[in-house]
Amino acid sequence: MNLENPSIKTKIKAFHQFEALIGKPKSVLNAEERTTRNENVRRILNLPNKEVQNFDLVTIKNAVDNFFLKHSLPNNIQKIVIQPLKSGMIMKVLDDTTLILEEAMCKTQTPEFSSLMVVHEMYHKYVQNMEPNMKDIKYYQDYFGQQTIVEMDIDADIETFMLAEKQGTLDFEKYLTAIHKGLSYSKDERPRIFKIARFLGSLISIKATLSNNKKLIGFPYLNEINKNKLYFAIISDGRKYANLEVEYEKTKQVIDLYQNAENYSVDEFVNLLESYCTKVAQQLE
Repeated sequence: MNLENPSIKTKIKAFHQFEALIGKPKSVLNAEERTTRNENVRRILNLPNKEVQNFDLVTIKNAVDNFFLKHSLPNNIQKIVIQPLKSGMIMKVLDDTTLILEEAMCKTQTPEFSSLMVVHEMYHKYVQNMEPNMKDIKYYQDYFGQQTIVEMDIDADIETFMLAEKQGTLDFEKYLTAIHKGLSYSKDERPRIFKIARFLGSLISIKATLSNNKKLIGFPYLNEINKNKLYFAIISDGRKYANLEVEYEKTKQVIDLYQNAENYSVDEFVNLLESYCTKVAQQLE
């Protein structure tokens, strides 16, 4: 594929290749499928009827304090509260002193996964100087393009993980476990190509960063699918591309992990993803 200026015909062909990879999605789940999925979600999360009052804010506060310390930024957060926020928002900083957490997140996610989400948004706000709300995100997408937004998200994911890893609260296995629970709750009925590319790109980049002891930011081109090849863009050291040896069925399987996390046990999810990311990351050394 000519990535610089692909024709419309080539783009359409690539789209159908991508759909073949992820499987044609259903626009909606029927009642039986939705009930089964919800039961699986409750079983995996083990958080039935969780009340916000029981949410551990200490974990969030520690993560936020460590974020400001790591980036040598003034920490003016004096209070953390939980309340409903506008659709798409998971946190909001009010008057630079109050951190508001989205109520639905606190009801459905573990404090550990929520702290990762909060630090990720903090990185956008305070390091990348981008406001993490849907109105501004759409503006950024118009200006930068979706691909650049994915790159910024992967950068934030790496920094979020590395901070937690440095503090001794997380390793790659525990990170994948937290993601498993998060994905089991939050699921797109029609996955978007950039979300899947960001998911794989973040995990592979984190694994490569750990192996090389140097930040590597990259993501796969899922609209450039060849049998047993994964076309990977590396952007952290100039922009370069690599054709990686990866079995097509393995890539298809890890995409299914993203789409249907609730159908996999934690051990299956972690082992399959860690094996895949390790194999890909080794080729980026």
